[in-house]
Amino acid sequence: MREIHLLENNAACAKYVLNRTSQGFLPETFLGIGSFSTRVPVSGNGLSIFSTPTFFENEISDSIVQGYFSVFEKESLLMQVAMGEIANFPISRWLLIGQHLSIFHSSKIDVKRYLPTDELLNVRSAEEFMQVYLGNIFPHIQEIRAQSILFLFDVKMFSDYIKSFFLWLAEQFNIPFLKDLVTESSEIEMQKKVTDEFLWYLSESAIHPCIAVYPSSYNCYLNLIQSARNIRKQGNYSDELFFKL
Repeated sequence: MREIHLLENNAACAKYVLNRTSQGFLPETFLGIGSFSTRVPVSGNGLSIFSTPTFFENEISDSIVQGYFSVFEKESLLMQVAMGEIANFPISRWLLIGQHLSIFHSSKIDVKRYLPTDELLNVRSAEEFMQVYLGNIFPHIQEIRAQSILFLFDVKMFSDYIKSFFLWLAEQFNIPFLKDLVTESSEIEMQKKVTDEFLWYLSESAIHPCIAVYPSSYNCYLNLIQSARNIRKQGNYSDELFFKL
């Protein structure tokens, strides 16, 4: 049996952790999955660090300054926080996925060097991008052998990264329709594509028996619910897959 929990707010996150703990799963075996992005201003100096969850931003910044991570680190970062230190997310282990928008916005940066996998160069749609991208990420997640997973799904960061990637790819390899794919899709449409494909991937891959998804916006939460309904109708899944709110 597999469970995919769709979480609406911080209270739902706390309840998810509490329920799993009451079933005998130790908090130390949980894994939180977030994201981080380093952005270099178009003009001027400095570097902006964005992280989901935000409480890692200072630590990531300090680690880059000290040379532990590169500015556009393409490997996921396994971070540790003291248990109970963060009230909203009482999880000690976090895997942060790098999504660096700045690599696509400067002719001086060798983008291919910082892509998580070269397979992305062959994708031609947002849906295909998500399949390849997630297929590269989740083997690293499985290696950690967590008993419960809480995925903080920053849909805007995913959407912005995909749009920036396709605009760069269209110009780099002279593929005009990829630029049209981005410019003709509204922000809402792109985020819906990303959300749908994300949940389809979790449903079809059977990568973990229990995953919780906490989206970064309420609209994304509603999209996840609609996607879950469509998956149950179209996916021919039996009772081994449960969506829980």
